[in-house]
Amino acid sequence: DKLIVRLSKEDFTTYEKSYTIVENDQKIVVPALTKDPPKPETAQLVVTVNPPTAIVMVNGKRVAGNGTFTVPGLAVGQTVSLMVIAPGHDAYINSKVSISEATTSLPITLRKQVVKQGAQLIVDANVRALVFVNGGLVGPTPATVKVTPGNQRVEVRHQSQIKKFDLVLRAGENKSLYATF
Repeated sequence: DKLIVRLSKEDFTTYEKSYTIVENDQKIVVPALTKDPPKPETAQLVVTVNPPTAIVMVNGKRVAGNGTFTVPGLAVGQTVSLMVIAPGHDAYINSKVSISEATTSLPITLRKQVVKQGAQLIVDANVRALVFVNGGLVGPTPATVKVTPGNQRVEVRHQSQIKKFDLVLRAGENKSLYATF
């Protein structure tokens, strides 16, 4: 014959043990109940973004929203990766966002990108000539060319003659060149 001892209590693992019954045998049964591991608390991440038209991605998946983006179904203690992008702004990328509460709120304001202002060259000559900037043909004189700031190599060509100009332009600077042949 067998004796089955089963003990259960809420939030504890059920204790169950089978014993063989032998005549005149006495047993003392001391069940050991162990507490169930805590159930992970469900949580959500709420990301508030400026500009509100930014794109928010959590663990590589795009999150729907406009200004406020909510990601449900997370667990307290979980770590997620977060990326926020918007045209004309620096991206926010964090691969270790920790979900620390039932609702973890994260406000993010993206910085506007610093765009270098262009520079401008105005090239003319005493005769009709061709203008080249950094090796590329721009067109005939007079020519107005928008360039990125920095080193510029300008060539003005008329028949077999070439006039060369090496210059450095700063952002927002306008420079005029005149070639005489």
